[in-house]
Amino acid sequence: MRRILVFLVAVILASQVLAQSSIYRLPFESQNILLDYAVFPSSESNQVRLEVYYQTYNSALPFRQVGKFLEAEYEVAIEIVNNDGQPVVSRREDREVRVADITQAHSRNDYRIGQVNFEIPAGKYELVFVLSDKHSDATIRRELKLRLKSFKASKPKLSDIELVLTATVADSVRNDFFKANMDIIPSLSKQFGAEDDACLMFYLEIYRGTDSYDKVTVETVLRHNRHGVMYRDTLQTILDKAITCQLKEISIKEFRAGKYELNVQLHGRRGKKLSEKKVILEVPWNQTTLLKYEYKEAVAQLEFIAEPGETKKLKAISDYEERLRAFNEFWAERDPNPSTPINELKVRFYYRINTANKLFTIMGHQGWRTDRGRILIQYGEPDQIDDYPFALNQPPYQQWHYYEQGPYRKFTFVDKNEDGDYRLVYPYNGLDQRPDF
Repeated sequence: MRRILVFLVAVILASQVLAQSSIYRLPFESQNILLDYAVFPSSESNQVRLEVYYQTYNSALPFRQVGKFLEAEYEVAIEIVNNDGQPVVSRREDREVRVADITQAHSRNDYRIGQVNFEIPAGKYELVFVLSDKHSDATIRRELKLRLKSFKASKPKLSDIELVLTATVADSVRNDFFKANMDIIPSLSKQFGAEDDACLMFYLEIYRGTDSYDKVTVETVLRHNRHGVMYRDTLQTILDKAITCQLKEISIKEFRAGKYELNVQLHGRRGKKLSEKKVILEVPWNQTTLLKYEYKEAVAQLEFIAEPGETKKLKAISDYEERLRAFNEFWAERDPNPSTPINELKVRFYYRINTANKLFTIMGHQGWRTDRGRILIQYGEPDQIDDYPFALNQPPYQQWHYYEQGPYRKFTFVDKNEDGDYRLVYPYNGLDQRPDF
């Protein structure tokens, strides 16, 4: 089990360093559970519809051996608390998951998405999410501050934007995902454009307001954080009912990897802006975008796992189709289980590339090129992290420990310039050190 040790401040001998450590959770640990919400108009004029979304990965669940299988039995409790700390509404759900083996139990690719809906007055609240193991006292707790704005207005207003994983025509059974005659499953990862998913989908609602607006113009803009506007469209929408629902798809097959801002605006008469909503999403690094736009980087990344001299041949290829063929051959030779539809090593490799970029990019220097990013890509997520952000007579530093698989390794990273760029210090392979915990 991964642990993060918390060292208390201690006064040692005068010749020793006085240091203080703090809990440091990398997002790949805290993201075992994802939590989000969106606010929509309610059929009740004095309330709003709060939709709470949660996504639990297998790696967050308390599995135990039951016969030939591993099972996790747990409860999810969601409570909305007002400013006085008093519960306003709550919901509890019992869940059970069964998997075949320990690999599946630890998987960060297997997950479940849940949704809970509440009708409550607009205002400020706190959302408390608790996952509890049915067979122990183990719990995971998450909290979110909520600011729910009323939709009472004379002019048309937009709801929040819900990023969508899938949307299907609903059958006769209504559930928490049901709206606009569809079952709409939210995307909590907010990542789109992987090789098997070249479409961005989102859902929103337009509240007509009390004025005599019979139509509005909906403008949608998708803006890359470094390359500017990548997509823009406008659509005239008839407001023939109190609430108009819209589900939209945008092809992002050719989009560059990176962070994007999705901006939706309502414009009324003479182009006047009436309402605006924004949400941040990500197009992750994948083979297609790398080969099209960042080929040198694509080849450089392979040097983590390539044989000596192997990438030299790849660098010389200029034709896209030839690049694609060469990359497919490269990964096919390293497929640990060709009988499965996916290459597990390839998926894990680019997951680590994306995680390194997300966590360690600093001052324009991409995360996969940093020392911490390199170690993450080569060895995976550390089993334990000791973080020392404050120390007397020395700069901040971190120690990463690997001990669950293979030989014990300890990597020490020092933020010498105190600018967030932690550099690896000797020994660079992490070996030949004794555990200090």
